[in-house]
Amino acid sequence: MRLLNLENSSFLCQIAPEIGGSVYRFDYCAGKDMQHLMRPTKGEDAYLITDFANWPLIPFSNRIKEGKFHFQGRDYRAPVNYLGYPHASHGQAWERPWRVKNHNQDSCDLTFAFDDPVVWPFPYVAEQKFKLHDNGLDIHLSLANTGNRPMPAGLGLHPYFPKPPGTTLQAKVSHLWEIDAAVIPARRIPVPPQYDFSAPQSLDHARLDHCFDGYGGVMEISWPGRPIGLRVTSSPHLRHFVVYTPENEDFFCAEPVSHMPDAINRMDTIDTGLVILEPGQSLAADYRFEVTGV
Repeated sequence: MRLLNLENSSFLCQIAPEIGGSVYRFDYCAGKDMQHLMRPTKGEDAYLITDFANWPLIPFSNRIKEGKFHFQGRDYRAPVNYLGYPHASHGQAWERPWRVKNHNQDSCDLTFAFDDPVVWPFPYVAEQKFKLHDNGLDIHLSLANTGNRPMPAGLGLHPYFPKPPGTTLQAKVSHLWEIDAAVIPARRIPVPPQYDFSAPQSLDHARLDHCFDGYGGVMEISWPGRPIGLRVTSSPHLRHFVVYTPENEDFFCAEPVSHMPDAINRMDTIDTGLVILEPGQSLAADYRFEVTGV
């Protein structure tokens, strides 16, 4: 596996361009102890993208129900591509190699071009830019429509974070989407008290694979017994927030994204966050991962 090392005096980040342009690890290295800021990948022999610390969601986030959708007068079918679910999930960029455009000691730029109408009928090009700074990591995502007709589009990141007992999450959200048996949003409700993250909320008993909306653009993660925490700031238009807390696991996901799951099948009824890019238009987002408590 090829890994690109990004390092400065406080941080180590490793990128795996051939495996979805993913993050292999992101660690705080100042002082005597190294501390994982994202869940580390499960060893050099990892081959499933879901084993990695973070990966891009392009050109859509989360699920399209059964891979079926209708857009501008035509019916389409996208392949089912996620273990255990009968849905098209997370686009194509996470399943394929990215090309290294630039790489130096503390930054790298990756690009990805896709044009396979059997898999996705809208060609596009995407870019990821990684840059370490004095207090953490910046990631810039972009997506451009390279076809000759409008394209539905969205993006986001899928970071995994450590979840030792007592881990708390804080984030402003306004509503929760209840899900059906197929993990597709079914009903939008005000955030229930147990998932009101406006104040730090323990994740010990959370059972979530849900999307929130009204996301305020900042989340704070605190780990018990660790002197540092993590603040993640994202672009204001990323108004949706997916939280996944698998049972009996020592990690969780908290994903600021541009749109809700199955957004393309709901655009006629609600504001899902999905956008339509005309030929040549682009969509971009920025994330900043900053250590707190130092």
